[in-house]
Amino acid sequence: MRQRLTASSAERSSRRGFVLVVIMVLVVSVAFAGFAFVQTMSNEYRAVHIDGDLLEAEQVLASADVMVRHFIDLSHEQRDEAGGWSNNPELFQNQVIAQSTDEEVSESDDSLRWRFSVVSPPDDAPSLLETTGVRSGLENESAKLNLGNLINLELEQQNGGRLALMQLPGMTEIAADSIMDWIDADDVAREFGAESEFYRELPNPYRPRNALPTSLDELLLVRGVHRILLYGADRNLNFRIDADEREVEALTTQLVSETEDNPLPERGWASMVTLHSAERNVDRTGEPRFNLNNPNLSELHASLSEVLPVEMVEFIIRWRQYGPATASTSSPPATSVSLDLTIPAVFEFVTPMDIVEVHTYAAMMPAPIVVPSPVLSSSIEEINLLLDHTTVRIESVLRNRININLASPAVLRTIPHMTDELVDRLVNTRETLDNAARQSAAWLLTEQVLSLETFRAVLPFVTTGGDVFRAQVIAWRPVGGPSRRVELLLNGATETVGRIRWRDLTSLGVGFPVSQLSSARAESPFAGSGFGP
Repeated sequence: MRQRLTASSAERSSRRGFVLVVIMVLVVSVAFAGFAFVQTMSNEYRAVHIDGDLLEAEQVLASADVMVRHFIDLSHEQRDEAGGWSNNPELFQNQVIAQSTDEEVSESDDSLRWRFSVVSPPDDAPSLLETTGVRSGLENESAKLNLGNLINLELEQQNGGRLALMQLPGMTEIAADSIMDWIDADDVAREFGAESEFYRELPNPYRPRNALPTSLDELLLVRGVHRILLYGADRNLNFRIDADEREVEALTTQLVSETEDNPLPERGWASMVTLHSAERNVDRTGEPRFNLNNPNLSELHASLSEVLPVEMVEFIIRWRQYGPATASTSSPPATSVSLDLTIPAVFEFVTPMDIVEVHTYAAMMPAPIVVPSPVLSSSIEEINLLLDHTTVRIESVLRNRININLASPAVLRTIPHMTDELVDRLVNTRETLDNAARQSAAWLLTEQVLSLETFRAVLPFVTTGGDVFRAQVIAWRPVGGPSRRVELLLNGATETVGRIRWRDLTSLGVGFPVSQLSSARAESPFAGSGFGP
């Protein structure tokens, strides 16, 4: 009997122990499920906030895009009045444009407010290994050689395209001729180049475009063009060579032999060539220039009289009627000869500089009367007016011209008729001039950098303007959190400023320390400045 009771008690005790284990398992399972639920909700909460922050950052970039477009749309004169496009911290640095939507954030807590900065490579850095700064502004594409002009250079000089490309540091004859073969319309390989026959034999064959590439990336398909040469060692695009990029830089020497005469490009050829340089054919106030070759002389006379001295206007009209004349000391005085606008235009100008230091006729009957031009090589004000307000081109957009105030010596050497000596003289002279003196290309003549004859030949290829701009825009907050970085390429040469490229660089990191993106001022001049979205 006692044995049966003992067994029954043991059985009941065993059942109670099992129930306790089951309860403990259930409690632990519920606890883990609760913890998992809390962790999932916490992760979802953080994800929602991060997603919201990214959406806010995207809107900040959109606001920056609108502001930069509005600025580019201004006339050259208005851009200068607003501080200019090159280095303008008041407009392009640390622009606070959004208040945090978090209700717990005080309006006075500036560290949580979104902002953006617009940055470009520094102008005065001796090398990407030494630079630590950025420029708060835009990068003008007219400072580069436009690949669209290479075929035109072939018309100026035999192998002119190759010769121009060979001015770029690290360029080889194979790469230069292959680029020309990729661009030209025929399928005949140049001396060092490559056409369809070469590309068909590759493991993954393809055909050359035989036209302008659609982007610089396409040049990576061209024989002799390597990524390190095209884009340089700056892989995260922060305008300097970081420690982890120096091994990549060393690889360049394995591709091209570096010499004193042919150093390797730090930022790559992409910093010196473009597909998009262009400018409006307008004066500094944004008004269309007057075409000196207008066949309606009455209309031309009325238009020019608004912007040029009367002596210049009359000489231009007479030159169009009678053409150039040889200087003569025996001509009767022309003071009594009035301008006759009924005489049709016969001659056309090649450049506006065709009226400088030349002669024409005031009349042909009863005897030729020769008159000198009122514009001399030393006539600074008159030449500036002439180049600003007049043109010989009917296009509303001028393409491919190189900005002589911004281009590197390598790019300047690609301009026809520019020798090494003239490029050195140009670079040394422009460093001594203020912004007002460099507003038109006239300083090449008035500062005696070029002779009048060379200036006339160079003028169609050069400019001091440009309306296509590139820049990086970073959306960020001082407290940290997600940031966004994009590269913008905007075309201001068209009637409405258009976006050529929007390249997301966020995966490369913010790239720049906050100290470079911010400024000391607490309040941004963005609001109420006329440049807001």
